[in-house]
Amino acid sequence: MKYNETYINVVPIDYKNLTGIIKNEKWKEHDLRTKKVHNYYCDPCEKFKSICKDDAHNMCKKIRKNLDKIYAISPGKERKKHCLYYKYWFYEKLMNMFLSDSEDKCFKNVLTEFENFKVYAYYGYIDYSCQYDLYEIKLDDLKMHVEKKYLHDYFNNYDMIDNSIRKCDFKNKNIYEEYLNSINKLYIKYKKVECSSEDYNYMLNNCENYFYPEEYYNPQYLLSMLKSCIPGKEIPKNTIKKKYLELEKRSPQVKLKCTKGTYWNKNKFELNMICTDKQEGDIVSAGVNKSPSFSYYQIIFNGVFTLIGVFFLLSLFYKVKILS
Repeated sequence: MKYNETYINVVPIDYKNLTGIIKNEKWKEHDLRTKKVHNYYCDPCEKFKSICKDDAHNMCKKIRKNLDKIYAISPGKERKKHCLYYKYWFYEKLMNMFLSDSEDKCFKNVLTEFENFKVYAYYGYIDYSCQYDLYEIKLDDLKMHVEKKYLHDYFNNYDMIDNSIRKCDFKNKNIYEEYLNSINKLYIKYKKVECSSEDYNYMLNNCENYFYPEEYYNPQYLLSMLKSCIPGKEIPKNTIKKKYLELEKRSPQVKLKCTKGTYWNKNKFELNMICTDKQEGDIVSAGVNKSPSFSYYQIIFNGVFTLIGVFFLLSLFYKVKILS
């Protein structure tokens, strides 16, 4: 996937302006309030005018405008969803400003300004779950965030893509094929390592935000369906998908139950996972106390020590009897 070219956008999602995410009525509801604070929220963005990238100034103004709408949503699943859209929008816009590592100095300056801007982004209030993170980030890290954005778009629009391919409209065949091949590379990359469903990394890396491990969503299935298309003949549901669902059933059924936890390691806290494989139907002891297991030498030692104790008590009893 080349980042210096326009990425094929089969999925009709407009990330250029987040106002499209929420219904127009909700955005209009906040227009008056936005106009009242317009002069104030533009002031912190003035310093972006003198920075090496012209796009940074407009992006700065959009950040506060979008946060104004997002923070108006009550905390919960809906707000979390829009926060995720916002962060992916930010990372992609930021990456598009830089086409190569040759602009290293400018890259660092822009990142520093945006990191400092977080304090002013919404009048000093920061919801860290809804904020971008630029700490020690490099261009490759930024590309990784955008890769996750592409995967997020694919999974969230999977049914629409699936239905469109089934129509076998050959006008868009090449576009779909190129798009799915690029997504397939990302799918393989993240499923093998970072988002393996049989590994605690899935939770540790927050893969639930951008990756579905079920075989149902395998892009290879859509590519196979695309190749089998006959012009003008629509493909019925579940004709090719069966073999991919069978692969999923064959996968190991041992599933770990994990929770995030921290521990102290070399003067700092480390984030890790605490996992168990306890499943429904496991045999559990019901009130039966297990006897502690001892080694052979431990048993001999305990026996000798007991005999010495008995002889000591008998001798003590004998002396007391004589004295009396």
